[in-house]
Amino acid sequence: MAFVGLEWQHAQTGERVVTGKLSAWRGHVVSSDSNRLSEVWFSFRPTATFNLDSLPLTEDGRLVSLHGLHERFSEAERAEPQVRVVWETSHRLWTEHLAKLDLDSELFAYQRRMNAGEGEAADAFAFKSDESLRGLAADRRHR
Repeated sequence: MAFVGLEWQHAQTGERVVTGKLSAWRGHVVSSDSNRLSEVWFSFRPTATFNLDSLPLTEDGRLVSLHGLHERFSEAERAEPQVRVVWETSHRLWTEHLAKLDLDSELFAYQRRMNAGEGEAADAFAFKSDESLRGLAADRRHR
């Protein structure tokens, strides 16, 4: 699984929101078949108990599946409704959600270009461009 998370803070109100993306190979098996790559985008309002530092990405030293992680996000929201989790599997819906948050979706494209080639996550989920990644998501939606 690859994980990218960003915490944003409104300059005037101080309100914070965390946005992120998770990518995982189905069955935890790396493949040259990009159709086996699952992607999820999420956001939430961080609290003292649920934030970037406390995300439940592992259990007993093993990575949690995307489904398991979604359940954990939902549990956190049930325990603290102010967390307000948004979990999207569609890039189009994610982009719409970012607009509702007044975040420019192109910021993520810029961030991706700045970080290209850094770290294992970049190697495991390398795409030639943001357009090829969007094309992959579009292809999967039409199947």
